Amino acid sequence: MVKTADKNALVFNVLDKGFVKLVEFMGGDQRAVESARVSFGSQSKGEERDKKLIEYLLKHSHLTPFEHSMFQFHVKCPIFVARQWIRHRWGCMEGKVKLYFDLPGRKTKGKRNVYPMSVQEVYEKWYFGAKPITPYLKPINLDLINDIHLYSIPELSRLSGLSMSQIRNQVRAKRMQGYKTKTRFGSIWQITGRNFKEYCRHRRPDGTRMPLKEKLQKMWLRCLNEETKEIEYTHIKDVWATGTKNVFKITLENGCSTTITEDHKILTEEGWKTLKDAADLNFINGKVSWSKQPTLFVNGVVLYRSREWLNEKRKAKWSIAQIANAAGISYHTVRKWLKKHNLQFANDEKGYKKGDVPWNKGIHYNTNRVFTEEQINAIRLARSGIKSNFWKGGITSERKSVARWTKEQAPRIHKKNNYACRLCNKQNGNLMAHHIIPVWTSYELSRNLDNLTTLCAPCHRSIHAQNREVEFANAYAGNSLKRFLQTFKIKHKPKPPKTFLRVMPVKLANIEHAGCVPTYDIEVEGRRHNFIADGIVVHNSYNEISSRYTEVKDEFYVPDEFRIQDKLNKQGSLKTDGIDNKKLLEEYSEAVKKSYETYQKLISAGVAREMARMVLPVCQYTQFYWTVNARSLMNFLALRLDEHAQFEIREYAKVLADIFKDKMPWTWEAFSKSQESENRESRVIGQQPANK
Repeated sequence: MVKTADKNALVFNVLDKGFVKLVEFMGGDQRAVESARVSFGSQSKGEERDKKLIEYLLKHSHLTPFEHSMFQFHVKCPIFVARQWIRHRWGCMEGKVKLYFDLPGRKTKGKRNVYPMSVQEVYEKWYFGAKPITPYLKPINLDLINDIHLYSIPELSRLSGLSMSQIRNQVRAKRMQGYKTKTRFGSIWQITGRNFKEYCRHRRPDGTRMPLKEKLQKMWLRCLNEETKEIEYTHIKDVWATGTKNVFKITLENGCSTTITEDHKILTEEGWKTLKDAADLNFINGKVSWSKQPTLFVNGVVLYRSREWLNEKRKAKWSIAQIANAAGISYHTVRKWLKKHNLQFANDEKGYKKGDVPWNKGIHYNTNRVFTEEQINAIRLARSGIKSNFWKGGITSERKSVARWTKEQAPRIHKKNNYACRLCNKQNGNLMAHHIIPVWTSYELSRNLDNLTTLCAPCHRSIHAQNREVEFANAYAGNSLKRFLQTFKIKHKPKPPKTFLRVMPVKLANIEHAGCVPTYDIEVEGRRHNFIADGIVVHNSYNEISSRYTEVKDEFYVPDEFRIQDKLNKQGSLKTDGIDNKKLLEEYSEAVKKSYETYQKLISAGVAREMARMVLPVCQYTQFYWTVNARSLMNFLALRLDEHAQFEIREYAKVLADIFKDKMPWTWEAFSKSQESENRESRVIGQQPANK
């Protein structure tokens, strides 16, 4: 439970040795209201209406406006609580760092076309959309307008140069103060010259932002398959601004560089390590020192150009043809790159080995034969004109004319057939005009519109490739295209070979302090929690004290009493008086004390901290920083305030709820109502809330 609380500093003590501290807060209830109303160009409409708007947003699951309010907490809790708390996401980096996406059009064709976008740009587009389109502001003439005179809308339009509809819209939107006056022709708007001038002085371009969150979620972000070392894809799940932190610019020998925090994980030849651990980085009094030069992995090269990949296939005894098929390239290209990397096949690895007999052994060829002039003329005569294998029937200009005419008539034929293939009924796409009776069978019908029909490109290509033009004509005439389609195999145009990328190892060249700047986090989908940033492979992480390079303190969680296992709920526990708590707590404390003494002995004996920590229990206290928006915080509270959640993490959730209530009271009130409503509905239908 919360024992003490310093409300000025917003530090709350939890359990026996833990705490929750609010480090930074940005936003609030008003920020959510403004974010929800930004599409309509309006802001606050009074406390009562703003509260109702927040209730409406939560009731109908319109939660995006709450993502603009950010909390940053410093948490100290037992490790088993932290493991329930933290979810996968990657560490902090400067806003200028580029994420590597691939354009979907090229990806579907098996090619790659990198599209870099900075983390800060992703964050701004995720929450605020595209930059507004600034309309042209027409200059206004105010010299002829009297401050105290009342003007009608047509009069102001004539004097100022603005259109009547523009002035009328501003009055209706209450951006310009006007008065309704009754006349014999009906009610009209009248505006004083002073009010009109006031509007003109504060007039701003009223740009519109287009939401981009859904589009960003669908973009293909490059990531690494750690098993094959090949570049694959993932998607962005969420984005955060994580406050101002010290960042370091790392530069590799090939010129690649990125700017990250010291606790950010990077892929090295020894596995995933933080920058601090991989380079033995120290930052003291503004000076950077590092003693290790790790090898990192970068965006990579095309698969068949990678010496490591080619060497792997050579060791696996793949043939050149197998390597070519796997990489989607030609036989000769493989030979070229094998030669560049000095990986050519030795004589004993080539097709002919000792003892093999070539098929043409003993056959002799006469290559020195000399032809006379008469023999050469005879050969030319035998292979010229219609006797040539290149003969196409003589003059082809008329045939080309038919093709040109067919192409001209194609739009008319496609419109007649409702832009659908007459064979497979596929609509739109790449359509072709097809001669029902082939031109080579009846040249007289080649320019007859009734002899043309619509086919899609795959059907048209397949009919000609399989020489089934006559069969199609008979099926078309006999109205039996469905039967023809059952025996017809459509051959689609083959896709170009896929371009594979493989990461490439490069050594670290330099590290320098890049200042204290705003940093960002994102969360990615899938089981591969890594991605390509500035061409370098980096990983998900969060800021937690590491027992690999920090000696663990003697701080362990000791409960007030033990609970027994709930027989109806495998995840739950129950309070009971049926066990000897005093005796069990003494044994528990003795076991914890013994494990820490063993840890100290291992450290004293020279055992590495990363191995000595393995004897410590999960009740050991750890610390981390947690940055979260109001939407995600509500999701956390809905899970961890539930009565089925574990007691210890529920105590931390109560503290977070108090802080949330203090900073965003309207949202907390609406959130509490929605949770009570959900619990009431679940009881009515005879169900308990799902276990968290």
